[in-house]
Amino acid sequence: MKTFYHSKLTRHLLLVVFTAVAVVFLFSLLLSREYAKEAMNDVNTIANSKMTHIYQNTQFTLDHLRSFGVSMYQDENINTWMVADDNDALDDYAAYSTMRRYQSLQQPFISNIYLINTKARRALDANYGSVNLNEFKDQDMLRSLGQSSPNYASFGSHKHDGITYVSWIFPDWRTKGSFLVVLFDNRELEKFLFQKDNAAGFSIQVVDPNNKLMLGSREGFEGLEQAKEWNEAAGFRQADFVTGGAARRITAADLDMYRWTLYFATDPNELTQNIGAFQRKITLAGILLVAVLLGIIVWGSIRTLSPFRRLAREFQVKLGPQSGSALKEEDDIIRSGLHYLLDSVQQMNTSLRNYKELAKEEYLRQWILQGSDANIRAPLSEISELPAMDQIRMAVIRIESYKSFAEQYNYRSRKLIKYAMGNIASEVAKNQGFKSEAVDMDGDRLVMLFAPNHAEDDDTSSEVMLMAAQEQLSKWLHAPTAVAVSGRIAASGNLRKTYDETYDLTLLKFLTGEAKVFRESDLEESFQSQRTQPDDNLLNELIRAVKQSDHDRMKVQLSLLMDGLKALPLEDLHFQLKMIVYTLFKSFSKVMNLQETAGTDTLLGRFSSLTEVSAWLEEKLSSVMNDQKAKPPASRKDEIAQEIIDFIQNHLQDSMLSLDSISDHLGLSSSYIRHVFKEVYEITLADYILQERIGKVKKLLVSTDHTIAEIAEMAGFQTKSHFYNAFKKSEGVTPVQYRNSEK
Repeated sequence: MKTFYHSKLTRHLLLVVFTAVAVVFLFSLLLSREYAKEAMNDVNTIANSKMTHIYQNTQFTLDHLRSFGVSMYQDENINTWMVADDNDALDDYAAYSTMRRYQSLQQPFISNIYLINTKARRALDANYGSVNLNEFKDQDMLRSLGQSSPNYASFGSHKHDGITYVSWIFPDWRTKGSFLVVLFDNRELEKFLFQKDNAAGFSIQVVDPNNKLMLGSREGFEGLEQAKEWNEAAGFRQADFVTGGAARRITAADLDMYRWTLYFATDPNELTQNIGAFQRKITLAGILLVAVLLGIIVWGSIRTLSPFRRLAREFQVKLGPQSGSALKEEDDIIRSGLHYLLDSVQQMNTSLRNYKELAKEEYLRQWILQGSDANIRAPLSEISELPAMDQIRMAVIRIESYKSFAEQYNYRSRKLIKYAMGNIASEVAKNQGFKSEAVDMDGDRLVMLFAPNHAEDDDTSSEVMLMAAQEQLSKWLHAPTAVAVSGRIAASGNLRKTYDETYDLTLLKFLTGEAKVFRESDLEESFQSQRTQPDDNLLNELIRAVKQSDHDRMKVQLSLLMDGLKALPLEDLHFQLKMIVYTLFKSFSKVMNLQETAGTDTLLGRFSSLTEVSAWLEEKLSSVMNDQKAKPPASRKDEIAQEIIDFIQNHLQDSMLSLDSISDHLGLSSSYIRHVFKEVYEITLADYILQERIGKVKKLLVSTDHTIAEIAEMAGFQTKSHFYNAFKKSEGVTPVQYRNSEK
């Protein structure tokens, strides 16, 4: 035993053990403290996020229910019943049918609807029918109306038969004795608004100015009056108070329109009660881990690391060539095997995450931009019904006055608004019996592919559906749009050509000023073939000068264009000016703020001479060039660079993707686009596009069985020779060699 203690090897081993235990203990302690700190930050972040979501959901839902109630009140049958001095059976039946129809629209929120006419001493109950006021089941409501006699529509709380409801009361200002009352189910409202998941540590309540409970529960808010110091945090008011010996944090937000207050309480102790136990587990696990590792090291040393060798051999047998035939040492083989397994798991997780939605949007965009199916219809048919149909239609929805729209909203907000536009248009199409898919094509446009559920597809039904979608977009998003629709096209045909032609049709709204869904026949009517068209060469040179921000050349070309019009008869002169303004608007629609809805006839009617028109055009084109030259702040440059990145990612498969197409999309000059991208990302735009295309090719080579030619087309390469040269220069091997080496 003495020899054991004084052995040099034993002393070194004990020193290593004690040192390792001390280091791991200190490290575990530090790790547990950092974990506790981050856990608290996460708890606060989650609580704020949940509060924000609940507040927005509550505000939106109350606004929606209010609008629903107003719509019901404005119904002709409801109005007739409320103002009548004596209702007959027909009035009762019409009003009752209307009430039942409205009640079905908001199930399960609506528990009941009352119509009360104190003059006629009658009431309509959506659940029981027409009764005299003396026989009306909800006498509590009659007493409440008699006591408070509300003068305007408002939400409140109502209790009947032991059940509490949220009530919406709309008094008729004409009779001052008739009321529309909607009772909403508290439990269903709370379930939808608060989305309770039985998570401990959270409490929610909504109260009126008199602190009367409207929604939620009082539980968790005992002692709320003790919270005296409120601080602004994340757009809300926050305060800490103590109730029942436990500290709580409460967040408050005012629902100003309804004079209600939303309170959201969190119990930090309950939310973080497991942090302390987990800290101890980390420390104990760390000590246990070092003990196990030291035991393994000692045992491995005694057995000359034979287990690791067996493990290395198993890796080599299981993984085969992937473990690396050139690796000789066991630790290298094990490391290679683990890296391979981790990389495989990561690739699999990445491929599976949100696959369907991401794949559908990407495939739809490829289907439209590549001009043919290009092996896209087969995988797209698995997640969408449209590719399998014989014929479909395409509609393009263009946002008008896009420059003002882009100035009002940043890039991410514009993407969200267009996402909402697509959802609204798809919902309208679904309600009118169409299958549809909406695709954000970036910039000022969305594409809608659709086909009817029934066999017949007439032009009128498509136009009615698109007009309804346009009205809903204007109503809910206040987004003025121009809409054009194609004829019936084969799902296997050239969608790219149809897309370009249909987008051009939307620009006819500027030419004609009509609020309609434009078709190909409108194009034929708008361009009168018997008239002389403007000089295309001069007009193209003028557009080129504006895009290059060459002010002097722009003035010269505009002057030459105007000089060529002086000798024309008045009717031809007016027509050519109309075509010139239309063409300029078409080229710079994203940056020219014109009154599109007025039409070019009204626009040009403001001027009394050709000189005035020329001066106006010069002013507009100068404004376009100034916008192109303006240097935005760094944050705006970052946003432009990000928009370029997103546009490239969404159009990478498009062989027509170029610097000019990106500049047209953004409404900025090509030189400025090139300069901003290089400044932000320190790489040229052309190199970045090539780099992304090569990266996409590498992924497709490894993850699919497509042919080399198909992959080149899917990555946007125009020719096979360019594709092979670019890939060999980038990777040092041919595409076939790369695929063979990675599989």
